[in-house]
Amino acid sequence: MKTLIVMSMVASSILFAANVDGLKINQENEVERTEMNSAQVSQGETKILEDADVLDLSIKEKDDGNLIDDAIINADGMVDVTDPGFDDEPYNRKNRDTIITQGKTIIVDGKVDDVKINSDSTITDATITSFGKDSLEIDQGFTLVEGHGQQLTDAKITSDNTISNVEIEGGNRDGTKIKQANFLMLDEGDASKADDIEIDTTNVIDGGKIGQADIKQAVTQLTDGAVAENFNVKQHNNIEGDTEIQDYSEISQGVTTINDATISKLDQTVTNIIADVKGDSSLAVDSKIKQADINVQDDSDVALVYLDHTNTIRNAELQDSTITQDTLLAVDDSVVRNFKQQANNSVVNVTAEDSSIKQNALLISNSTLDGRDSSVSIQNNEIKDSHLLDSRLSQASILIKDSDVIDLSVSEDNKVHDSSFRNAVLTQGRLVIR
Repeated sequence: MKTLIVMSMVASSILFAANVDGLKINQENEVERTEMNSAQVSQGETKILEDADVLDLSIKEKDDGNLIDDAIINADGMVDVTDPGFDDEPYNRKNRDTIITQGKTIIVDGKVDDVKINSDSTITDATITSFGKDSLEIDQGFTLVEGHGQQLTDAKITSDNTISNVEIEGGNRDGTKIKQANFLMLDEGDASKADDIEIDTTNVIDGGKIGQADIKQAVTQLTDGAVAENFNVKQHNNIEGDTEIQDYSEISQGVTTINDATISKLDQTVTNIIADVKGDSSLAVDSKIKQADINVQDDSDVALVYLDHTNTIRNAELQDSTITQDTLLAVDDSVVRNFKQQANNSVVNVTAEDSSIKQNALLISNSTLDGRDSSVSIQNNEIKDSHLLDSRLSQASILIKDSDVIDLSVSEDNKVHDSSFRNAVLTQGRLVIR
């Protein structure tokens, strides 16, 4: 017998052109032992829209928060999707993509001061698929700040997002997307502004099987004229525990993109781990893995401080694939101020063929990197118990092209040990200025 337990399955706060002073919500949303077809599921969504003015908003998860447990979503065995009757009610959505969102926060054209959101989202012991060639998307803990002159002040967003022992398979190549704790800020005219923002996220994928996928854990984007002050980010991202990820996948952990935006202070503390993956993923063909990449582009101006970046890849095999750990790209007349880095990068027990591994790459092109008022940047890079065939390995590479670099101090410690190379290229401590 199928049992559906839903405690406010879609619990949302939607505020249209309203004034709110003091609103507290304590919620729990559960879907357990349930089968769904042609499904879109939303749990714990908050929207602040259309000139709403909100002061002192608190949304907390109690007990299990947002939970999907022991569920089958879009299981082919429940209904014959080739039957013309499938397009009749209640299965008449033209787009039958599978979409699951948990703990989404949307702020568009609103003014928000003193907001606290604690969003815990879990999917466990489940099978999630899409029909035919339709796509599949799972989005946990997403935050969007967008609009014309939108303002967000004194915000604390905390989320623990977990996908455990789940089989996930989209209907086509590049059709599976998994996002955990992504943050997007942009504007539509007058700059969106944010001040005193704290984001603290823990994202875990543990066990199970995932098809060809685009996986983004704690990806932060500030773009299109966004202005931010005092932006503090803490990110812990894990993919481990006998997880299978098929070929042609892309994994991004703790990646930050700043495009045509201004940030007076960005402090980032990141721990990224990919370990003990197996199955199809143990031979990751034509896959891309990024850990703690920061891209500053298109006239952006940012004061950037790396605080304790730790990136680990352990027990994996690569073919025609790339790994990047702790890279900074500043291009197109951008300015990076107060640059300081504390980075520890390790690749352990990895076999790579026709692949590329980069640790601590710094590229400054037509831009300015200013290290004044900062202490020495420390880079520790290690390759251990690994085997490279027809591959490239780079540790601590700096390229400065048509740019200004002021008072930059870097301490590099690059190690390769207990490893073997065949027809491979190793570069340690490379500096190019032109």
